Amino acid sequence: MRRFEFWAQRNGANYRQLQVPDDDTPTVTWTGDAKIKRTASLRCAVDRDIDWLTDLLSVQMLGDDLGQPVPLGLFYVTTAPEKEGEDGQRYWNLTGYDLAYSLSNLGVLEHPLTVLAGTKYTDAISAQLVSAGVTRLRITASKEILPVAKEFETGTSLYEIVETLRQDINYRALWFDGDGTAVMEPWAPATVSARAHVYEVRPGECILRGGLDKNEDTFDAANVFISIVDSPDISTELRAEAVNDYNDSPLSVQRRGRRIPEVQYLDSIASLDALHTHANNRKILSMMSSTVYTFYTDSISESEHGLNDAIILQRDDIGLLEEQDWSIECTPAGLMTHTAREVFYNV
Repeated sequence: MRRFEFWAQRNGANYRQLQVPDDDTPTVTWTGDAKIKRTASLRCAVDRDIDWLTDLLSVQMLGDDLGQPVPLGLFYVTTAPEKEGEDGQRYWNLTGYDLAYSLSNLGVLEHPLTVLAGTKYTDAISAQLVSAGVTRLRITASKEILPVAKEFETGTSLYEIVETLRQDINYRALWFDGDGTAVMEPWAPATVSARAHVYEVRPGECILRGGLDKNEDTFDAANVFISIVDSPDISTELRAEAVNDYNDSPLSVQRRGRRIPEVQYLDSIASLDALHTHANNRKILSMMSSTVYTFYTDSISESEHGLNDAIILQRDDIGLLEEQDWSIECTPAGLMTHTAREVFYNV
């Protein structure tokens, strides 16, 4: 049987286990387009030995079949209002944010920063994470180097520096996994692979809990994507273009019978190759469906989810999805809610 534990961690180790009342439903929530993507909320008995100014909140899932505890998040507790319960005991209502909080809210430059030309982008990103106290890194190395020096003013958040650098090399946004490791990797479309979460419908078995909701949202109808860098740091304008010429795409130039351009100006880019990748990524994103599904599974049956994971939902011919948001009810009978966009074309 799966169960969940909640700990105050001190110096990287479990320090005090939190006592969560049976009537509470602790929740870990993921918002894919937020700066701080993973948050936690729960109610627990007050423990005066814990100092939330320095201790961290750890959420863990355990089970006989798991071996080691599965971490579901490491959090700074930013609010801990204290109230008396009906049983006369004092309780905290905790709200926690993952370790991106240290870059976006706690870390700012005290002096101007210059990242020198010739520095590898991923080395510069790693240096900012380490300066924010992030010790566990999983950063996919890039060969791209800064073509010119970048200047950052006093008061700039470390998160903004990391974001500026990663955008130049077309990397996904920074995120933190369940044990607090910083993850950054090149952007790539969701694909059918061994990393995908598969939800199969077998005879006599229902993997979904509750209904399956489907929503349509509007999406840009462009089929020509132009990316331009025009900066005083370079001698000439850089330009890249990607055209949706897939015959199967209803938005393609051939199917629409005309070019519908969308132009985006960038402040900087690592190289001309990176600019072409930027334009091509925009084209691929445009070919995702406007259909968004929300569905529910058992939280205790889940492996860890991250940023824009691939999901294969074998129901109603849905197929491949890219997860946008999710949340886990951290109880044995809890649900995991998934919000995912249909991948219209696998390219």
